[in-house]
Amino acid sequence: TLAAKQECIERWALAEMLQRLRTFGAFAQPGTFHDAKSLAQSCGIVPAHIKLMDRWLNLLCEAGYLDREGSGYKNRAPLPDVDAGSAWREVETELSGDPFLLRYLGNCAKHLQGVLRGTTSPLETLFPGGSPELARNLYGNSVGPRYANLIVAAAVQAACAAAPANRRLRILELGAGTGATTSAILPTLPSGLISYYFT
Repeated sequence: TLAAKQECIERWALAEMLQRLRTFGAFAQPGTFHDAKSLAQSCGIVPAHIKLMDRWLNLLCEAGYLDREGSGYKNRAPLPDVDAGSAWREVETELSGDPFLLRYLGNCAKHLQGVLRGTTSPLETLFPGGSPELARNLYGNSVGPRYANLIVAAAVQAACAAAPANRRLRILELGAGTGATTSAILPTLPSGLISYYFT
């Protein structure tokens, strides 16, 4: 089920967070206090990812590894040494029918440390080596985006059908990225008075 897939991905993501923070030496001693900014500074994480660190701290608090204290978080015990590899194998099993999402998640994990430290461009997670193949497959062929693209195409098709006859229709797609949604929409458009703007 979709819920089982989501829970599996979340367990793996939490294991990755714990493993990375342990690698960086974060919360190694009980009673260590950090907010997102001090965590980033102590771990050598670039300032661009302070909001991400804030999210990680919230998730680790929700999972019971940290306690909220004032404007930050404190640990009762060192962060556990979790087996992210085992969690990843569960994700591989759960997402066996969606190889494109699986490849993207694996690529994110591969580059996570470099992205956090600023030695790897975040674009490498989606466009490894500058290639658009992974992004194209993720947005056009992965199960979730493919379903969402079909919903958008149906909505645009319905809007076109409801428009007054002989009226020029103008469609503006903002942030069209790889064109996966566009590819789903274009075949559903009626021929004739349509201007389609792709940005």
